[in-house]
Amino acid sequence: MRWKGTVATICGALAVMAALAPTSSATARPAQDTVSWGAQAPIPGVGGSSDAPAITSCDNNSSYAGTYLMWKGAGSDQHLYFNKMDRQGNWGNQVPLPFGGSSTAPSITCGYDQLIAVWKGVGSDSRIFYSFSDNGGATWTAQAPAGETARTDITPTVDWLPGAGIRPYLVWKGVGSDNRVYSSEWFGYWTSGAAVPGAVTDTPPRATYHLGGFGVVWKGYGSDPKFWFQRLGEDGWLSAPVVIVADGGSSTTPALTWGPHGQQFMTWKGVGSDQRVYYTTAVEHCGDATHPECWNPQQVNPAVGGTSSAPGVAAQQIIRPDGSAYSAEVLVWKGASGDQRLFYSIGALP
Repeated sequence: MRWKGTVATICGALAVMAALAPTSSATARPAQDTVSWGAQAPIPGVGGSSDAPAITSCDNNSSYAGTYLMWKGAGSDQHLYFNKMDRQGNWGNQVPLPFGGSSTAPSITCGYDQLIAVWKGVGSDSRIFYSFSDNGGATWTAQAPAGETARTDITPTVDWLPGAGIRPYLVWKGVGSDNRVYSSEWFGYWTSGAAVPGAVTDTPPRATYHLGGFGVVWKGYGSDPKFWFQRLGEDGWLSAPVVIVADGGSSTTPALTWGPHGQQFMTWKGVGSDQRVYYTTAVEHCGDATHPECWNPQQVNPAVGGTSSAPGVAAQQIIRPDGSAYSAEVLVWKGASGDQRLFYSIGALP
């Protein structure tokens, strides 16, 4: 079985996050943290993409600490590429990955020294493939399909599921008119895909360890721009999905990571032709994760010139030239409309 984190390591990290999170009642809106966003800049050495970039970060105490980027090529280029930003905020050069390629954006996540990437096949190939890296992306296992039932026509996503075994968890939308959301767990093999109760979307669903419990976040189906959430608890899924971020909405998939005090940070593109990028934070102990009032009002990200696809975000500590460090959100996105350049901004957290 591949997954090198330990229960003690991850549970310890989550305990620290929980201890840092301020306590609030379900009816009291938490104070909004101010993020100081740096100016947007093109990611150097990157050829561009026709779809959303994927980003993750490895733990600051990890041997492979840093921020990792993965994306599909620009235009008809269906190759997959990889890059890393070090702890000082410096990007390396793009590296083509030894995989068959994809017609949509990939997904990548880090589980304490180990990366896992997932992606849809090229063209009409609806299979979902995966690969692991034990050395910060220097080498990867041979791509393999994530089981016969794992098929989609858009981007699948992956995150790690805390608990016994610390395993990856994969979610995806069905093929064609099948707009249900499916999930699968890794036990040294991928379990057969099972529908997530009440989850229906036409954009990529997002697997995430969300506010004290693993779950799935997605944009509503069709003209529904709201963000929906379904949590996986010890006794199974919630009885029904709930709406989160009452004033938020998008035509694409939201992205999530940890904020400065253990709360969730969430960012997304606007609805329809609105190509601005928005963000908000939530407090872990504000009653319950399913309470929309526990999310702060959305804010427009002033650093982003616009995007036509989903942004990506990862939390990371950045080391200054004098050796001191600060906590930050690293935001990445494809340009607006036909602009296929990839941009980034580093937002310093309080």
